Order: sequence, then structure tokens, then C-alpha cells
Amino acid sequence: MYSLRAKDTPTVSTPLTWDEVAATGESGDPQTLRFSHSQALSRVEEHADLFAPVLTQQQTLPKLE
Repeated sequence: MYSLRAKDTPTVSTPLTWDEVAATGESGDPQTLRFSHSQALSRVEEHADLFAPVLTQQQTLPKLE
């Protein structure tokens, strides 16, 4: 889900690829995962909506006992 964070200079909460998560872990620099509104729009153009499959993905969840 994409959403602006309420800050003086808002960043955007955006889905990530596993490669981005791994690269950030290796670099140790969490700033690589901070996105401005314009970067978020560029990400959607480049990757499409990474969250979109969640809307149609069929899941089978285990029964809770």
C-alpha cells in the first residue's frame, strides 16, 4: 500500500522487492528505503504496482484452533 507519512517533508510508504530488502541489509543504510512522492511515482512506472497481486491472490489459511 502506498501512503504519505505525515511529516514536514513526507516520505512514502511503498512496497519493496526482496532484492531491495537484501541490498539494504548488506549496505546497512536504511536511507536507501526512503522514498519521496516523486520517487514513489517513478517506482510505479518502473515496477508497476508491486502490491497489486495481493488484491487477486487466492490464499488458503490454516484453521485456528
